[in-house]
Amino acid sequence: MRWSALRVLLPVIVVVGLVGAVGLLARVAPSRAVGLSQVVVDGADGFLLPPESLSCQEKRATAVCVADVDGRSLRVEAALELSGGASTKECWISFEGRESPCYVKTPLLAVADSVEIPGPLITDPVAVAALRDAVPWWREGDGWARWGAVLLALLGIGAGYGSLRLPVPAVRGRMGWALGAGAVALGAFVLMGALLLRSHTEIWTLALLPPMPVVAVGVGWWQWLTLSPKVGRRWVFVAGALAGIYAIVAVCLSLLLGGYVL
Repeated sequence: MRWSALRVLLPVIVVVGLVGAVGLLARVAPSRAVGLSQVVVDGADGFLLPPESLSCQEKRATAVCVADVDGRSLRVEAALELSGGASTKECWISFEGRESPCYVKTPLLAVADSVEIPGPLITDPVAVAALRDAVPWWREGDGWARWGAVLLALLGIGAGYGSLRLPVPAVRGRMGWALGAGAVALGAFVLMGALLLRSHTEIWTLALLPPMPVVAVGVGWWQWLTLSPKVGRRWVFVAGALAGIYAIVAVCLSLLLGGYVL
């Protein structure tokens, strides 16, 4: 009975597990940063200043951030809103007594903007290497891609194995269970947004984005398969695919909302 109950709850366990992972992701998400999500210095000697290295305040629709760069103070002032008929947001940096312009980059869905500084700030290769090494793995471009691939593979294998090997429970009302699982999957997207975004205005609209209802239906179908008395091997691959598709959409949405994809 215990293992058959696990089969019943398998889709919901996967959805709740993804929400839990997003909850951990939200603790360091750039989208929840005050002021700016990050500062990127372009060029061959470029490096990244993540939000934890920035001390920011928001004053009159302007983010004022200070960071230590190789023992020297970098000050960034970036407008958070367009002023007048301007097509770009104003941005200036002050470093070693010199002022120069910078560029504000607004992510697709995240709340906090990022700033790009053209050209090198410092030329000492040792100092640049130290700044690069100080960036944690979760701020690197391929950091989440590696862990995301592992997570998706485990979910797909677990979904298929559980749908094939766990004993089928004697449960009535398969349609009700399938509809419930789909509703949980759809609501999970809204909860992910609430965890990742600082502003919750009309956050419920995340559930209406085109891919969301489709993948939620997929989770409902997966729930239907887990309660089917006879599940052939081909349906195991279907179950794994449905779990993988839902996880892919959840991961992509979380990276967008969290400001990791700029």
